[in-house]
Amino acid sequence: MRGEIDIIVAATRAEVVRGYAELTGRIWMPPRWAARFQQSRWSLHERGGIMDVARNFRKRKIPCDVIYCDIDYMDG
Repeated sequence: MRGEIDIIVAATRAEVVRGYAELTGRIWMPPRWAARFQQSRWSLHERGGIMDVARNFRKRKIPCDVIYCDIDYMDG
């Protein structure tokens, strides 16, 4: 079976990107927090421990947009 070959001919890189996006579709823009600092913590069992970590980040002026618990929080 033979397929089509699409060729993008362009004068600039921006035109190449536009042409590629026309062929493949545009990507969605993830939320801003998804590209920022995230902290994964192991063994924080209670909400208070997570909040302590968050307060320490703020106190030290360390930007942190996401804190999530690792697998240890699960039972079984």
